Amino acid sequence: MLHAHMQNDRPPRTTPYFGVPVVVRIFILLHLVTLVACGGLVEPEDRPAPSNPPSTNVPVPGLPIVELAGGADELCALRSDGALFCVDSSKEVAEATPSRIADLPSATSVSVARGYGCVVASNGDVWCWGAVLHATPSSRPSRVPLEKATRQIACADDHCCALAVDGKVLCWGSNAEGQLGNARAGVEATVPVEVELGGVRATALTSGDQFSCVLTTEANVRCWGSNASGNLGIGRRQRSSAVPVVVEGLRDVTALRSASGTTCAIGVGQQVHCWGVEVSLQPGPDGLAGFAYEPRAITGFVPIQRVAVGPREVCGIDKAESVVCYGYSPNYGAAPGPALGGGASLITSLARGAKGIALSDFKVAAVDAVGVVWAWGNAVSPSKASATPARIAFPR
Repeated sequence: MLHAHMQNDRPPRTTPYFGVPVVVRIFILLHLVTLVACGGLVEPEDRPAPSNPPSTNVPVPGLPIVELAGGADELCALRSDGALFCVDSSKEVAEATPSRIADLPSATSVSVARGYGCVVASNGDVWCWGAVLHATPSSRPSRVPLEKATRQIACADDHCCALAVDGKVLCWGSNAEGQLGNARAGVEATVPVEVELGGVRATALTSGDQFSCVLTTEANVRCWGSNASGNLGIGRRQRSSAVPVVVEGLRDVTALRSASGTTCAIGVGQQVHCWGVEVSLQPGPDGLAGFAYEPRAITGFVPIQRVAVGPREVCGIDKAESVVCYGYSPNYGAAPGPALGGGASLITSLARGAKGIALSDFKVAAVDAVGVVWAWGNAVSPSKASATPARIAFPR
């Protein structure tokens, strides 16, 4: 009885360790020894920083910009909800105030030119605003009378073309050089007319000064309209063509862009070929550049995933998602220097990488991975041009 009483009077055990199985005790002791041997316990606040910095692709509040378009003095941005905003690119970035183009339906793509622009609505309709080239000019957006749904629009200063979902192309506006492609040069059209593609279907569309080009299902390029500066890419001097002609020397083309008198295509090996106003040559004393009557590869400018064309420049996005520009680019922040046949004249990197690009007469603009738009260049004087990207505050 005394023995039992003494057992009952023992103080309670306060060390939980002794009630633990032997195997678990051995594991805990080994673990503690290992920690001490490696320098002791590490408190949370003393943990070393990760070897890689945090990702810069941190979401930015609001809706992202998904597409950019550049005209003569205008940059426009299409938001993910289909709203369109434009800004005067002839102003400094800090002074540029984006404004929404009112009374437009939700849009899926946009093209702008000098004094006007057009969008493709989510239902395939085309709406234009400004000094429109169809029907009665109006300061408010109006619908273009197209019978078929459209998937892409390409506008230049004097005409505009639409690529229908069935691969046909329709154009309207001036036809002085046959830029409507309907074999009736000199007869303008206030309503869209069909381009005579000879049964071939188009997959992409682009327009420049008095000419247009398409990428076809055969992976070749066809152009029509003026050939004043080699715009047709046919290797010879010819005033114009009122019907599409095949651009020679190109194959496996994946992208196509035009502006002013220049067209560029991305072909085999993501190599860029251009024709028309020769971007690799600086303007001479008379202010004119040379002409390329057939496609010429831009050496030292590969590989390029996306391409954009300006008055005397070509810019693209490379594999590192940097923006590289080539040509005579004083407005874009590049020194004129000698002829640039050996590579790019300006390389600009964004913290989050470039996903889309557009050029106006005055600036380069790029949208990054989270839908923020950055621009660089100068509107007032090339001598003050800045190659440092600054954010354009498009509403999100």
